[in-house]
Amino acid sequence: MTPIAEYIQSGETPQTGRVGVEVEHFLLDHASGHPLTASQVEDMLEELRPDYDQAFYEDGRLIALQDAHTLITLEPGSQFEVSFLYTRDMDQLKAWYDQAMAPVMKLVETQGADVVWSGGLPTVPADEVRRIDKHRYEYMEAWFARTGNRGREMMKATASVHVSIDYADEADFVRKVRAANILHPLLAFLMSNTPDYAGQDNPDILLRDSIWSDTDPARTGIPDGLFDEGFGYQGYADWLEQIPVILMVDGETYVPEPDLTVGQTGEKYGWNKAHIQHLLSMAFPDVRVKNFIEIRSADSVKPPYITAYAALIRALFYSRETVDWVLSLAQSADEIQAAKAALRKDDWNAGIYGQPVTAVLDELDSRARQAMTSADARHYAPLHEKIMARKHMFEG
Repeated sequence: MTPIAEYIQSGETPQTGRVGVEVEHFLLDHASGHPLTASQVEDMLEELRPDYDQAFYEDGRLIALQDAHTLITLEPGSQFEVSFLYTRDMDQLKAWYDQAMAPVMKLVETQGADVVWSGGLPTVPADEVRRIDKHRYEYMEAWFARTGNRGREMMKATASVHVSIDYADEADFVRKVRAANILHPLLAFLMSNTPDYAGQDNPDILLRDSIWSDTDPARTGIPDGLFDEGFGYQGYADWLEQIPVILMVDGETYVPEPDLTVGQTGEKYGWNKAHIQHLLSMAFPDVRVKNFIEIRSADSVKPPYITAYAALIRALFYSRETVDWVLSLAQSADEIQAAKAALRKDDWNAGIYGQPVTAVLDELDSRARQAMTSADARHYAPLHEKIMARKHMFEG
């Protein structure tokens, strides 16, 4: 195996039932609808700094805070991201989220702004948003201007909830990565939360997926070979290694490398752990692999639905029987793309994987609830109600 495949293998862990969660937020000025500037958000981070164990700087600017269970970072358009330690306890996840966000809500209010949960920036076009002054994002923005039409939107005008899961061995890895890709259209549909985008009504129920698809096709969507016999750690690494790397990290310096593929970086930079982690972070498929599996389907949603969604992912992916059922729904990338197209066209009346979308969701909901603990079921209840009512996140 190549070093990247070996790193993915190093993530093997016994079935823990744990999930890791990241939530992105827009911080929007009341009057203008524009995101708070990087300077304003950095001032907020300075206010929060005494509550955290570590502070991280780039070129003298505070860019992140971390304690034992929470990491705060900024996305390119000043989106405010909070990430949490892996846990199987949804009550604990809720407590961490509330603890992290309570002071943020107060600070945002003093700035004359709101915390907004939405998959797309609802108020103004991405071109009106100033990118934060960070070298990584500078090089990425320049690259995506060459590879697609919506890179600036992706960077500055989207926000999501990511949920990450473990795998026990390579066979478990393959099953879960395939299942997560099959479920991606369904999860993106269920968790769609962008009624307005760029100051207008949004007609695209899978907006974030559409934006990603027109950002850089080489590093987004569904990895080549996902359903091939023999796909595994090396198969994902093979796909990753042929894409352009965009940039590398040399010590504390970001270096643009538009002419190197991921696979070619080892000769110049070596294969240490930090480099491999960076390389894995420079791909943006629907389901991303690091030394865990990151499910990137959901729009940013309000707190009750964060733990509801995390409980759903826990129930789906830590049940072998449910993963078997998901794998029976589709066996090709073409079927997944067809499901996306059907959902965009027909919404709740769509047919996907040979069935009405409502039937697939009802089966998914039933299997999830059977696998849940009573505590998880309590958190999941608001999402169950949405499925039964045939409503998206943004619908009352």
